[in-house]
Amino acid sequence: MDATTLASAALREFGADTPTTQTVMRVAVSLAAMVNKAAGLRGREKAELVLSAIRQALATPEIKGRLPAEAHAALLATVDTVVPETLALVVAAGRGELDFRRPSVGCLAAIARALCRSAAAVAVATPSPEAAQIAAAIGIAEKATTALETAAATASEIVAELAPAPAPSTDSTGAPTTPPSSEPAPTEPSGNSEAAQ
Repeated sequence: MDATTLASAALREFGADTPTTQTVMRVAVSLAAMVNKAAGLRGREKAELVLSAIRQALATPEIKGRLPAEAHAALLATVDTVVPETLALVVAAGRGELDFRRPSVGCLAAIARALCRSAAAVAVATPSPEAAQIAAAIGIAEKATTALETAAATASEIVAELAPAPAPSTDSTGAPTTPPSSEPAPTEPSGNSEAAQ
């Protein structure tokens, strides 16, 4: 599978509507599912193939002609910043590395990082006097996200070191139980010991 073939698939996925950030994300995930079946490609190569195909599709007259220059630039910025992060999250979720039922700080930080990069892409692609201030605020938010990830990792290590040893098992009366042993239990001699005397 090559980028040109995949770009044709992307054009079909975009359809006749004007592309938006949402459609770019949907197309990216759809193409990633197609590329995932391709043999002989590693993870990063698959992601680059998807990104290249979307860039090619967005550069075609069918797509580019439907968009103002600013909107086209914003979509390309989304492809360069948000789509790779989103694909990484999708892959991590598929591998079971993210548990959305009980999100960890690392999971939330990864999502926050993707949102920061999305906001940065929009700020850069949208010319305005406030763009520099917005970009600076987003940079601060991303540094805070990195600090949060570091703090969470450190806290996890400390908790693991301080965790008490597991409590001994008890039966229904509260008496301690011992785990089954692999050695046979001692047997009592057969017969009555008084009768032997």
